[in-house]
Amino acid sequence: MKTSEILVSLRAFFRLFFHTQMLPILEGGEETLVGGQAVMEGVMMRAPHSYCVAVRKADRSMVTEEQTLSRLSERYPIFRLPVFRGIGTLGQAMTLGYRALRFSANAAMADLAPPSAEEKPKEVPAWALSVNLLISVAFLIFMYKFVPLYAVTKLSKVYPLLSGRIAFNAADGLIRIAILLIFMYVISQFKDMRRIFEYHGAEHKVVFNFESGQPVTVENAQRFTTFHPRCGTSFLMRNWLAAWRCCR
Repeated sequence: MKTSEILVSLRAFFRLFFHTQMLPILEGGEETLVGGQAVMEGVMMRAPHSYCVAVRKADRSMVTEEQTLSRLSERYPIFRLPVFRGIGTLGQAMTLGYRALRFSANAAMADLAPPSAEEKPKEVPAWALSVNLLISVAFLIFMYKFVPLYAVTKLSKVYPLLSGRIAFNAADGLIRIAILLIFMYVISQFKDMRRIFEYHGAEHKVVFNFESGQPVTVENAQRFTTFHPRCGTSFLMRNWLAAWRCCR
């Protein structure tokens, strides 16, 4: 394998890795509503029974993937029950989000290393996706479980006030939020990752446009705000602020 091909593969792998970290945040919308998710150089939009991924290539052309999407509750009655319904919806959303990311990653690979007429378009290999997922899970556990717990444990020895259950958990939660905000700020400084936030805002505009009942056009979508109340990030921040106010 040539050095240029190795560098191309590594770039695609790291972009996919950072996108994977943002999946729980950037995936927005509810199962009964139109929602979406930002992917590499594009967006994935989903409706109750279908989804479509649209990705912009380097030559400004668009590639899309559209498929039907059945609800888990329609195939497996157990997912109609409370608790199971939420687990099933979250699992399906994460699976669909990762599928959309893979499609956009393959499109990015084709842009970074255009195939010749005889070659097939390069794709992110299955093993790379598996390794990416394992590293992502390990990263999440380390950063959002081990680091906050270790930090608060050390601080409680210096400040006995943090030894109490409520104070300990509150400090642990604040550190987790701080790590998340710092992580988001740092990756937003990278050009490749800044664009995913831009596509995330574009997805919100389209959802607003659709929900308004107006024809979904570029001109109409541009008039709406990038903030959407059903966004996963907004939901997390609203709940954190509500909990903070209750503890004051």
